[in-house]
Amino acid sequence: MKGLSGLGNIDEALKAAARLLELSPHDRSALWERTELEIRQMGLDETIKKMDRMTRIPSLPSIYREIYASLLRRAGREEEAVDIYDTITAQGGQPRVQKKQVFTLAKSGREEEAIPLLEEFLRNE
Repeated sequence: MKGLSGLGNIDEALKAAARLLELSPHDRSALWERTELEIRQMGLDETIKKMDRMTRIPSLPSIYREIYASLLRRAGREEEAVDIYDTITAQGGQPRVQKKQVFTLAKSGREEEAIPLLEEFLRNE
């Protein structure tokens, strides 16, 4: 995928990502790579809209919400990203999600909320 993408062949790279996801549904790295390719092809706003729809499917794993929150952060929509991270961590999110949540809180000017979460994250590491 990355080779095809690097050569500017986004359509072929997306097809490769789709094939990989057929073989290994919900594969983290394939989902992230597909998302980056979609941003290049459709733009950030359209990719956010697509991922928003995906997060509304309750049976999908939390990686979809994690990617959605990351896209919101990238678009400067930190408050919305924090809400998504809150949802993920409330459902037993993983340490990497908690770390992203802490940095998003800090970036959005909510350092007072970020500090205790960061301390908890460091204690659990």
